[in-house]
Amino acid sequence: MIFFGAIAVIDLTPFFDINLRAKTVNVLNHSGTNKLLKFKKYKNFKYSYNSTRRDTIFQDHIGDDLINSKSKIFGLISNNKNNEKKIQSLEVESDKQYQIGNISYAEGNATIRLKNFILVADKISYNKDEKSFLAKGNVSFYKGKQYFEASKIVYNLEKREGYIKDVYGVIEVDKFNDDFDLVPVEDVNTLEDVSDLEFVDTTSFGLVNDFESGSKLNITDVKLQIPSVKKWRFSSDELIIKSDILSSNNIFFTNDAYNKPQFLLQSKNFSGEIVDSKLKLISRNSWIILDDKLKIPIGRRTIFDKDPLIKWGIGSDHDEKDGLFISRGFDKIKINENYQIRLKPYFLLQRAFEGETNSYRAKDSSILSDKIKTNTEFTDLFAIDTDIYGKVNDWNLSLSGSLNSLNFNRLSESSRAKLTFGKSVDLIEKLSKDSSLEKNILDFQIYSAYREKVERGFSGEDEIYNGYGITFAQKKYWNKNNVKRNLSYIYDLGKFKAKSSLINEFENLSRNVFSINYDYSFPIWEKNNLDQRINNTYKYSPVVINQGINFNTSLKTGLFFYGDGSSQKIITISAGPKITLGSFTNNFLDFTKINLETIYVLKDGKSPFSFDDVNDKARLKIFAEQQIYRALVLSYENYLNLDNRFSNYGEFTKPKYGLDLKRRSYSLGAFYDASNDSLGLQFNIYNFDYSGNSSRF
Repeated sequence: MIFFGAIAVIDLTPFFDINLRAKTVNVLNHSGTNKLLKFKKYKNFKYSYNSTRRDTIFQDHIGDDLINSKSKIFGLISNNKNNEKKIQSLEVESDKQYQIGNISYAEGNATIRLKNFILVADKISYNKDEKSFLAKGNVSFYKGKQYFEASKIVYNLEKREGYIKDVYGVIEVDKFNDDFDLVPVEDVNTLEDVSDLEFVDTTSFGLVNDFESGSKLNITDVKLQIPSVKKWRFSSDELIIKSDILSSNNIFFTNDAYNKPQFLLQSKNFSGEIVDSKLKLISRNSWIILDDKLKIPIGRRTIFDKDPLIKWGIGSDHDEKDGLFISRGFDKIKINENYQIRLKPYFLLQRAFEGETNSYRAKDSSILSDKIKTNTEFTDLFAIDTDIYGKVNDWNLSLSGSLNSLNFNRLSESSRAKLTFGKSVDLIEKLSKDSSLEKNILDFQIYSAYREKVERGFSGEDEIYNGYGITFAQKKYWNKNNVKRNLSYIYDLGKFKAKSSLINEFENLSRNVFSINYDYSFPIWEKNNLDQRINNTYKYSPVVINQGINFNTSLKTGLFFYGDGSSQKIITISAGPKITLGSFTNNFLDFTKINLETIYVLKDGKSPFSFDDVNDKARLKIFAEQQIYRALVLSYENYLNLDNRFSNYGEFTKPKYGLDLKRRSYSLGAFYDASNDSLGLQFNIYNFDYSGNSSRF
């Protein structure tokens, strides 16, 4: 997508009414007479569309050539998808304009503006005979939110090739489609510094090593969604344009708004190609560079639309894949206009090396019986994940499935699947007049699942053998004077087959759930921040640290009714302070965060299912972060048992330790979880939105 903005400069006049403007300009019209045109000099790229002149040098020389261009890239960026010869106004301004033979020139502050783009250069020319376009000297290009600058642009319409020298720019991914759909360009200022910098979200990937009994290595899937970063700056000595392919021998990208960038993505032998009206980017050699000190190779990468950056991965699943595996992701496959499928196969290295598996039960035994060690067959060495997703009208359809062995004799134990069909409706515009209400969302979902794993928070993980149902939920979010409130109503009706909470057998029952959750957070003390946005002095944080003491409260209620007449009634109350001190701008002990949350559960009755039997143990959750020196931050998380009904009363039960390097544009951290004896790494890339542009990096 970056290169659409770069090559869009050739979108000069496919179908337009040109208006040439200059301080004093001599223009040769079709009748052969000279006409003197005088215009007032523009300011800050502000134009008026009042020209009536159509017969111009640029119109005659370049208009027909652009209309007849067969370039896919040009067709996309010019919006000439149906070969429409639509007339649109284009304005050209320069200090001097003239023609020599079949070459037309605009020199001195040469500016070309169509409805949806602006091009500025010291000199612009077009050779009618050779069908070549040239812009050189302080070249700047704007199209919507997309921007680049360069020293020279050369492009031949007939050969469909050229290059852009010394290019630097900014691309906004989420605005790209709108910007290349003839959206008018607002007033721009090339000298504007970065302003209104705002943290948006985080893109993450991680590695986890679980030292379980019998496990040699256990690493989670590596996932890195680079394309999810919405705003990139890029720089290259040269972009080469040939046919419908754009390439660069060496190009850099950064999410950092300021110089010197803390995070860089370097790509060598980089190319972009239009496939099905979308840009496919290929980097044959790629590196992540952190603070210009640490360079991490990540190999060949293909990015198609918003596919994951990393296709090959290493991981481990001791429970279902017997440990270490390698995986390979593939580009999504379009089934039709509404549906897509994504496949991810695995080769199970540890299972192949040992020739045994501990992931399955004895033949003809109960699914609830213990797993045993058995010999593997060749088909046991392979696994596959499949995801099918799409839309039915405005409804979202998703089907995900996994096979942890291709041995069909183990099909019932090796497979998992879930089907969902749902829709979300934003009610805030339709129903609410409350200015403090930030979100008001209504969710509806129909679901069906086979062997679905269920996260139970403090109580760990459980499984639903099979089930189906419907869910209705309304969620509201308020924020007024830093007082935050969340309220949600949930109703779930379903039927499930799952392990009993009392005996080692299955229960097969219907379930009705009514739930209300209310969260309330209010400030006790706040330190006034002079800065509302971060600037280049913020080296260690992507956001302004709001110092103060907040008191957080939460009330959750649930009514669970089951088909056998049993019920479970729950009230969960949690409360505690959140203390934040320090601006995180100095080098030593300038950031401290402490969260304390006391959790009490009032429970009447018991679920017949293990997966939703609420843990009523009273506990204190502790989380603390402390800057040690510069970017180095130590963290600690644990639970203190407050329930004297249990033998470990007054003891900490789930300690987790973390050590992080926190920076403005990324963070790199390691953790150790003593509760399950696991060690892990986490890498985060921060996503920003801002106005203006930094200078070239």
